[in-house]
Amino acid sequence: MKRNILLTLFAFATAFFLSSCTEFLKETPVDQISVDYIYSTGDGLEVGVNALYSLMRTYNIPAFEGTPLAANVFFMVADDLGQTRTWHRPYGPNNHTPTGYPAYKWTEGYKIIDRCNAIIAGSENITDYNETLKNRIVAQARVIRAEIYFDLIRMYDNILIDVTPTTPENINDSITYSVANPADVYALINGDLNFAIENLSYDEPYGRYSKSVARHLRGKSAMWQSDWAEAITQFDAIINESGKALVPIDQVFGQNLNHKEMLFAYTRNELLGGNDALAGGGGTWISSVFVQRLYENSSGDFIQDPEYGGQALAWSTCNEYLRSLYDKVNDKRYTTYYYPELYTANNPASPRFGQVIPLSGYDDNLRRYCFSLKKFHDVTKGALTNDSWKDYPIIPRQI
Repeated sequence: MKRNILLTLFAFATAFFLSSCTEFLKETPVDQISVDYIYSTGDGLEVGVNALYSLMRTYNIPAFEGTPLAANVFFMVADDLGQTRTWHRPYGPNNHTPTGYPAYKWTEGYKIIDRCNAIIAGSENITDYNETLKNRIVAQARVIRAEIYFDLIRMYDNILIDVTPTTPENINDSITYSVANPADVYALINGDLNFAIENLSYDEPYGRYSKSVARHLRGKSAMWQSDWAEAITQFDAIINESGKALVPIDQVFGQNLNHKEMLFAYTRNELLGGNDALAGGGGTWISSVFVQRLYENSSGDFIQDPEYGGQALAWSTCNEYLRSLYDKVNDKRYTTYYYPELYTANNPASPRFGQVIPLSGYDDNLRRYCFSLKKFHDVTKGALTNDSWKDYPIIPRQI
């Protein structure tokens, strides 16, 4: 009898424990945001737009090494103004093809468009949220969608239009792929940007799209459509209404990009980051891509130093044709945003320490000595790392 009672108690305890485990496993996680929340509430839309910014940061200026970086370098240097060594070389049977380096921008671009479509479509069913705030959130998604379509049509010419978000209900539907009429693409771009201009302010927070960004893109889009009057209207509005103004040339792409001339920059924060999936993003290698490895010169005159770019990759460099376009004495772009041709030996162990090294003192090797771009120079970048946490300028992008 005693044995039977013990067995009964054991069975009851086991059943209670298993039941408790089952209930515990059913507990709803509190650190995740559901898809329903993102597309059915105003606050959820804002979460979705924040995620879009993270995707766009990776799309345009990814962290670390990998396909995203290779694709972006491809579009920066695959022209007659630069040259690239190593596996990042843009030309070749495996790279300059639809499935080569350009493929990333296509696939990632349409993925971001699909996320934009979901936010835009979802907003139409949200009625219990401040309409002004909702339109402001949606406007940011529409600027992003317009920007991607504007990128795609300029990069690939023949593209697709898709404004329907992917859902569980339509994911298996058959799709007819057809090349979009360019006029229809630009009509979509213009419509998105016009909505953004109407609903964004000039005073959006740093790191977010503003009316200035929307007008800038609208003006560029107009130029591609040969609508010069519209372009003038948009650019004049930025000049006369936005409060933006020119800054000294050494500040345009300087260490602090939060200035009056910068319309938009992607932000990074090492304390909040670690990789691009986190709010602060990951360290970028872009400041190392265009800088020589001076410290590898066989002369032994140099060591890694942040002043000379620190650790570097020396993958890409401007060519002699580009250099010939500058007035090397009077053009402040040349003297401000390119490293000098001659360097002072910074290795204390070198007998020439502190001396300017003549041209004959550099190895004839693009990896060790080449014309180096200083546009992305980061004074806080460590001497022994390729990672940079400096913000990245998008508009203005060139000078």
